[in-house]
Amino acid sequence: YVGTRSELTVDEIRNVIVDRLLQYITDVLAEAKLSYNEIDANRVELAEKIKQKLNEALWDLGLEITDFRIEDINFTEDTE
Repeated sequence: YVGTRSELTVDEIRNVIVDRLLQYITDVLAEAKLSYNEIDANRVELAEKIKQKLNEALWDLGLEITDFRIEDINFTEDTE
């Protein structure tokens, strides 16, 4: 990604990473098929699965997630 560019901003890299993060987090949560009430009880397992998926996605960028945690789960009425 960087090799072909003469200039790159932190915001550009942040956007690339966040876009990839959200996709894989959403995929893991969907695959888990947990209700929103069950997600909090399975935070450690979900975080480990998300970390593995993120590392697969970010490896091509030369990045590695060494620690990933789900600290808090808050849903709006619409997402519940």
